[in-house]
Formats: sequence, C-alpha cells, structure tokens
Amino acid sequence: MQGMSSTYTIDWDALNDAPERARTFKRVTPLGEVWYKRAEKDFRNKLQVLLDRHTASASEQQEEEIACIQAVARRGFLVPEVLHVAPDYMVLSDIGPSLHQLMHKAEAETRRRLTARAAALLQTLHESAGWHGNAVLRNMVDHNNEQIGLIDFERTARPGWSLARKQSYDLWQLLYSTARFDRTSTLARHALQSYGDGPARRRLRWFSLLALPVALPFVPFQEIMKRDFAQIVVTIYSIMYNWIY
Repeated sequence: MQGMSSTYTIDWDALNDAPERARTFKRVTPLGEVWYKRAEKDFRNKLQVLLDRHTASASEQQEEEIACIQAVARRGFLVPEVLHVAPDYMVLSDIGPSLHQLMHKAEAETRRRLTARAAALLQTLHESAGWHGNAVLRNMVDHNNEQIGLIDFERTARPGWSLARKQSYDLWQLLYSTARFDRTSTLARHALQSYGDGPARRRLRWFSLLALPVALPFVPFQEIMKRDFAQIVVTIYSIMYNWIY
C-alpha cells in the first residue's frame, strides 16, 4: 500500500445494511472483495482495557492504525490498501484468508508449513526494526499461496514499551495463537525454530523462566484446562523446551 485511493466509490447500502454489531465486514465490489471497518470499538477485550487502549477516541484509533499500515508497507511488507477513509470507518482491500482460518481446516503438515512461514515473516519484520503489536495468526493472511501479509494493526502492546519488548510481545502472541491448534506444544516449538534466535526470543526465555514455577504443575493437565489458560501454559513450556533442548 502506497496511499489511499481517490477512485473508490463507497457502497452506502453495504455500510447501512451491515450487521448491527459487526465492526468489520466484507463486501464484493467491482474492485474485488473489500473490508469495511468501523472506527468505533466496544473494547470487550479485557487485555485492551487493561492496557488503556480504551482511552483513545475512535478517530484516534483509526488514524493510528492507518499510520501503522503505512509504516509496515514502507518496510516492504504486504498489507491492505486503504481505499477510503471517513471519520467513522475505513475501507481496506482484501489480501487473503487469515492463517487462523486456514489452520482450522488444515492437516498437520500444512499447519506446520503455515506456522513456519508466519514465524519467518515475523523475524524478517523484527530484523527491519518493525513490529506488529498483535501478531496472532488471525492477523496474518496467505496471499495467493505466495506471500504472508499482515492485517489488523490495532495494537494491544503499550506505545511506551521499548522496541525489544514490543517484538518479544509479537513473538509471544504468535506462539500463543499456535497453541490454540496444538496443546502438545509441537507447533509453538516449530514456530520458535523457524523464527530463529534473536533479542525477542532471548527476552522471552527469561520471562518464561520466571513464569515456569507457576506453569509447570499444570503441564500434565493441558487437555482439560480452559483454552486460554492452556495456551499460556503451552507457550511457556515450548519456550523453555527449546531453550533446554
């Protein structure tokens, strides 16, 4: 994405007829499939509330996301094109299905391949001094089976964090999201191997070392835990496993 399109024509019926609570929704247009994204968000995500993201106005959140898209695009990564911006919504090009969506349907080997590609992309982004802010699988897409793209830059990381901390958080989010599909930690460990070594991975090792005494007793019970907590345990275990072995 190099800029905002001046030729895109808004489908007002699509905007007005959208599901009442749908903040993002897809529509087919002469330009192809596009995403309408409302600026307003109700912040049901408790983590975002905890990180004070709810203090920003809807327009400020939208401006921040557009700036993030542009910054990542300048580094040469695939992101949606911003086709139209209005005070209360924006329209973005569709660049492919999310990896989260694809993982749901995929066999084990395909999941490993998608995980490896996502981790390699994240490493490349970090090496360029960039970061995503919420690098879970649902915020990465497969573009024509050729390239991994990045979407949804509503960052849950605090703006005041150091770059190293933001990148560590990115890697944590990726590992955490792979654990949704595999509680044996195989996918998360494969992601770490594909990401390679670096400051973000080393920083996570020390965090996981501190958290290990709390997580370790729960490892045998991963299959019966509530999903979110199980994902945290699997993520910590995978980081420590790769460090030791």
